[in-house]
Amino acid sequence: MKTFKQRFCEYYNCPPGDYLREAFFRTLHPRARPIRWLLYWFDPTESLILLHEAGEATTQEDLRDAVLQSKYDEQELGGGTLTQRWKFCVSRKRLIALSVQLKKEG
Repeated sequence: MKTFKQRFCEYYNCPPGDYLREAFFRTLHPRARPIRWLLYWFDPTESLILLHEAGEATTQEDLRDAVLQSKYDEQELGGGTLTQRWKFCVSRKRLIALSVQLKKEG
């Protein structure tokens, strides 16, 4: 069974080494897209951890678990202003929707 990362890289024709960057850009909240390069280099630690864990998921359940863990971690650790107030982060809903789309396509 393929991982989310493998399906993503095949669908978007990107090398596995570019997965985190490409997935980060494709799952950002719409309001964050104009400054996506700045956000990627600024400090997207929480987002990249989520995308890394999502990349290892082989089932929708695994992906949802990664999303729920990310949400729990954000609440427990108190996400930053950029993340919570302005939504300058990866959209969990977009990530799940992308996973469903890739599952249908492949």
